[in-house]
Amino acid sequence: MRETSWLQEELNRAKKQGLTVHIEGKACQYQDPAKFFHLLEEPSYMLDYVSDEDGKITGICFDKVNEDDFS
Repeated sequence: MRETSWLQEELNRAKKQGLTVHIEGKACQYQDPAKFFHLLEEPSYMLDYVSDEDGKITGICFDKVNEDDFS
């Protein structure tokens, strides 16, 4: 049996908590977090948490990063 990755765990947690998920700025509706897992398997995605003015986490965002971004 394949081990669940941290990414899949984050997506499952987001779904259970009703958080929004954005990939490269686009809101995504999802029924099956495994679909996102296949898209985001590339190591070039960065995970950010979105919070409201009270500091409560309301969503997660995945943005593609390039090596040039860190030069």
